[in-house]
Amino acid sequence: MRWVIPVLVICLAGCVTARRADSIGGTITAALDGQHAPISDAQVTIRPASSAFDRADEAPEDPRNLRAVALTDASGGFVVATMASDQTFAEYGLLRGWTYEVRIDVPGYWTYRGTITWARGAGTLSIQLKKKDDLDVRDPTDRSDGVLYDAAWPPGQARPGPRTR
Repeated sequence: MRWVIPVLVICLAGCVTARRADSIGGTITAALDGQHAPISDAQVTIRPASSAFDRADEAPEDPRNLRAVALTDASGGFVVATMASDQTFAEYGLLRGWTYEVRIDVPGYWTYRGTITWARGAGTLSIQLKKKDDLDVRDPTDRSDGVLYDAAWPPGQARPGPRTR
């Protein structure tokens, strides 16, 4: 009987530690002068989109209310382990077995949007952003290079460049 309580405490501590190990992180870089340069202060937003597995965690509230936001450090790295609700202001752990929408915003670079399926543990992303050119006139809906360009621009319209005389 004496050994039941310590074993129970160890089991419960192990369960808490396993959830604490859940995270999504990675590195954001850009190809500059043929090198992979880290991008600091990139805003990374991760939102749950849908459950991906039969045994996925149940969302504690409407998943559209949940998001995790992080800024990259000087080495381009980021880690998120919790999400917050923009409705109830409650904080939750990441939902295991879900597909997440990832959005990365950095001034001077094309906005990245993509999805990842995350089961559990420490997920790692490595994303390379594309720098905007001053006279870039691409179709804003072009999804080449894994980049989704700003959807606020109607399809087929060119982005305005700097004014010339």
